[in-house]
Amino acid sequence: MNRQRRAPWAPVRALQHTPDTISCAHSSRWTGAPLQLQVGGQDDYDGADGGASCRKLVDDLPPDKRMRVELSVHAEATHAWEERIPTPISFRDPCSRTGSVRITPDAEASARTRMTTVAFFTRVFGL
Repeated sequence: MNRQRRAPWAPVRALQHTPDTISCAHSSRWTGAPLQLQVGGQDDYDGADGGASCRKLVDDLPPDKRMRVELSVHAEATHAWEERIPTPISFRDPCSRTGSVRITPDAEASARTRMTTVAFFTRVFGL
């Protein structure tokens, strides 16, 4: 019997992926827990496709799972836009669709990301 355990104080399991932890082009198995995806429209790991690969990922889910997903696309944001670095950088990564990855800090998108994340967990956990 494969039973998952959860903490007694956690009435609902939730999953939230920040920009640097998931690529919609490389999805993995999902339990069906409430899921929030926050993605950069200019993330090179998804081909800087404006969020299209993530929208397709969500659209291709069965309706019962799709209704548990909240997708936020930050249109102008690159990969890891929430990083506090003094200047934009780029680096080579063969795992990205383009072969290189740009990171440009975006304070506005970071603030929206934090607000959206707090709202998601507030709603999911009934706080």
